[in-house]
Amino acid sequence: MARPPRGPVMLPWDCRVIYFLTVCVIPRHNVLANDAAWRALRQTLRRLDKWNIYCVLVMPDHVHLLSAPLERELSVAAFLKWLKRWFNEVYDFPLERQW
Repeated sequence: MARPPRGPVMLPWDCRVIYFLTVCVIPRHNVLANDAAWRALRQTLRRLDKWNIYCVLVMPDHVHLLSAPLERELSVAAFLKWLKRWFNEVYDFPLERQW
């Protein structure tokens, strides 16, 4: 499924931007509903020091996040790249799975 286009930020510069993000496992199977995945995700989120993480909800095949960049011009794409990379370093992800 194609990613929907990202709309421009229409808030004044003095307002913080908070993103609701969903990251899915492909193919979608129950691989995240366990303690090891939760520990790996917590460890990964601590490394993302340029972002505030307000809420995390882990589902069996995807993760929801409410997060905000410390600097408004930081890229969501870069955030997701590092999240996926660092999570995969920590968690023994099955080889046939990917984000």
